[in-house]
Amino acid sequence: MIGDFHTHMNGNGIGNRWANVKLICHYATELNYDTVFLGCHDFICPEYLIKKAEEEYGLNIIKGAEITTSVGHLLALNIEYIPEDCWANNKNPLNIFKAIEFIKHQKGKAVLAHPFGDTYTVIDKLGNKTELYDALKLIDGVEIASYRTLLSNKLEQFPYIPEYNGLTLFKNSDIHPWEKGSIMHRDYYTELDQDWFRKGER
Repeated sequence: MIGDFHTHMNGNGIGNRWANVKLICHYATELNYDTVFLGCHDFICPEYLIKKAEEEYGLNIIKGAEITTSVGHLLALNIEYIPEDCWANNKNPLNIFKAIEFIKHQKGKAVLAHPFGDTYTVIDKLGNKTELYDALKLIDGVEIASYRTLLSNKLEQFPYIPEYNGLTLFKNSDIHPWEKGSIMHRDYYTELDQDWFRKGER
């Protein structure tokens, strides 16, 4: 699978959802991707839009959401629902370890999103390296770069990754189609084995 596993399609009104999906899928096909994630904060793409996108663009669609935790955001891939304490505006979001457990309970995959953005400095918020390692042992991947954060001059580096064999590294767009200049980019994609979503839990 080659694709973009961090996109947003629900941020500028219900009436624009399909327009956002079409733009995301258009970029994906132009870049010769075969897989794309469709989701957003607090929102899982409806099945009818997923089916419509798959039929029209011939893509493999991954559903899920970007959820909020006590220390930052997780990409929750292949989940069916989102608890309210993982919504973006929740003032007391779920503890990151509980959030990972919630994703795993649904047989989803947890990927640490843009860990070095100005707002979501996960390493600092986790407090110490031991806690960071504990969290990383439970997740499936880390987004080491995203085109949107690169455009904001927040190039991300992650020094601890080499110590974790089997932790998948992601480079995604984090596209917000309604924002000017927010696009997919041919240098920001992730390649996964066909059975990655079926592999056992970490």
